[in-house]
Amino acid sequence: MKEKRFWKMLTNVKVISVLIILAAAVMAVIGWHEAKDYEKSVLAIYAQQQDAYVQLVLDQINVLDDRSDEEIVQKILGSLDTSGRKYWTLTKDQALLFVKDVTETNRYKGLTTETFFTSESAARFLQALEINRIHETIQMDGVRYVASGVIFEYNSAEYKICLLTNDTVILDNNIFLSSKIGLYVFGVLLLGLLLVVSMIFANVLDLREKRMK
Repeated sequence: MKEKRFWKMLTNVKVISVLIILAAAVMAVIGWHEAKDYEKSVLAIYAQQQDAYVQLVLDQINVLDDRSDEEIVQKILGSLDTSGRKYWTLTKDQALLFVKDVTETNRYKGLTTETFFTSESAARFLQALEINRIHETIQMDGVRYVASGVIFEYNSAEYKICLLTNDTVILDNNIFLSSKIGLYVFGVLLLGLLLVVSMIFANVLDLREKRMK
């Protein structure tokens, strides 16, 4: 009797519908997490390429001896392409020498690195900087950045050079967006197909049970 009741409950259209909706919801949550992991992997790949770029700029600084701080800022960092979504910072013994451009540098002139990197994730990034370059995803003012940096010594002083790229520069790329949208559309269609087929199957079972009765 118990087995018959259990089977009857499972073949009930309402019960099947609820189970199908729950299964679809679980699959949607899993798919959302997978999409986030996909974004993280793309950011990690970009960060590795960014590390190489930071090293290239560091090599340019080290090519000639006895460059002054002003020469490093104007002739090297000042000549690089920067914007509000991708920019450089340079510090010397914890004092900010360069931030984004001339205007931003004047705003932070005389202040320490911690004044600019105020968030917890940014502070952890600075603490983790060693002689070897590193990268990290940080949050500042509600914006997520891919940050690459390295500490180096030059003319008996310690410098920190960092490159920060807003994640929208990477994630808003047309190729990436089209592939991500394609994955989302495929996932939605797959879930929709699952729901439709399952509902049809549930109705068939319900009709079959009614005919048997």
